Amino acid sequence: MSSQNDYYRRLIESFHCAVFGLDTSGRIVGYNDRVGYFFPQAGKDLRQHPFVDLFPADRHEEIRRLITQVVNQGAFHEYEHVTTPATHEEKTLLVQLSPMRCDQGDIEGVAIWIRDITNRKVLQQQLIESERMASLGKLAAGVAHHFNNIIGGVGTVVDFALHAGNPQTTCRALEMTLEATGRMSKITDSLLTFTQQQVRPEDLADLSEVLMTFANSKEKALAQKNITLNVRLGSCPVYEVPAPRFHLLLNNLLENAVTALPEGGYVDVELKQNEHSILLSFRDNGCGICQEDLPFVFDPFFTTHDVHTGGDRQCSGLGLSVVHGIVRELQARIEVSSRQGEGTIFYIYLPRSQRIGEPA
Repeated sequence: MSSQNDYYRRLIESFHCAVFGLDTSGRIVGYNDRVGYFFPQAGKDLRQHPFVDLFPADRHEEIRRLITQVVNQGAFHEYEHVTTPATHEEKTLLVQLSPMRCDQGDIEGVAIWIRDITNRKVLQQQLIESERMASLGKLAAGVAHHFNNIIGGVGTVVDFALHAGNPQTTCRALEMTLEATGRMSKITDSLLTFTQQQVRPEDLADLSEVLMTFANSKEKALAQKNITLNVRLGSCPVYEVPAPRFHLLLNNLLENAVTALPEGGYVDVELKQNEHSILLSFRDNGCGICQEDLPFVFDPFFTTHDVHTGGDRQCSGLGLSVVHGIVRELQARIEVSSRQGEGTIFYIYLPRSQRIGEPA
């Protein structure tokens, strides 16, 4: 037995992370030598000391709550803690808590592992920054491409009108210039959507009400295109969303569906709740999206309409990018499923744990 105990002691001491054993009251029963790396300010003997005393006072209540949940419910928890040790070097620690059980299966304490994940967090931040710069470059290239096409077309028409000296040609050139500026304005308005993230309290409205208002405003125009809009509202609690931005999200999804329904069809919008989220689905029975294009539908300026010219006059390829941006702003997530000839469905999962419009 002694040799087995020595083996387990050497095993725990070999870990590159700090290991604690707590009793059910949250006091330290045992720990390995690695603890000194993470908590150099601690005394020589930590046994019988409350585990929470190793952390700043403002974290004590949270840590006690987690320990209680582990003891009473057998739950596993983890959280991150940023600390500044004696080296004055900021570190991010990952603290993991799990129940310790005796031979009979009863919980007799809490096992805690603490790892230094500072390098991982730095690499994650670098990856995020790299992806952000790549996205900005792609966005800038798309803006330049579209604006060059629009300005080039306007320049050609105006130059022709100036040399023609014909009032009708000049009038037509002015009409085309006005149309082009409208297209450019629509692109810039879509881009501004990503920067206007402040939600005003007066903008908030119940999601069910937003859906019904939207449906009522679109039903007549869709009927003229032989498209039926069906809205089904399940038993959901009052759920506040920023109405103007959600109307924009719904409008862009609808425009995408209408484009896929040149001969008519239906659009089904359904709202329901599950255990973890509020689910909004947006389905059409249109032409669908081919599997090769599906991964790119949320990319800025991506469009399958007249791909050789970067999109037709009414489609800049920003609609679904705006949808994706709004969904992320609301701390939600969006998924898309589609088959050619069978239609497309978008799933938006809204978090139940917080009110939309408030930071996570």
